[in-house]
Amino acid sequence: MRREDGTRRLGLAIARGCGNAPARARMRRLLRESFRALRAAWPGLDLVVSCSRPWPGAGMADVAEELAALVATTLGKRG
Repeated sequence: MRREDGTRRLGLAIARGCGNAPARARMRRLLRESFRALRAAWPGLDLVVSCSRPWPGAGMADVAEELAALVATTLGKRG
C-alpha cells in the first residue's frame, strides 16, 4: 500500500516452516537490514513480507536483491 506521507514501513510474518528460532530470527534480521538499505529509493509504502520456507545460506545481498525485485514488481503492477 502506498502512503501519502512518504513513510515506509515493514511488516514481517516468519512461519515456523522457515526453521528453528535462530533461523527465523536470522531471516528477520536480514529482511530488516535489507529494507533499511533499500527504502530510500522507494516511494512511501507499507510492505508486508511473509516467509514460509527456509532459505539456507541466504546472505544480505541475496535477500536485498529478492526484496528489491519484489517491490519493483509490485510497484510496477500498481502503476
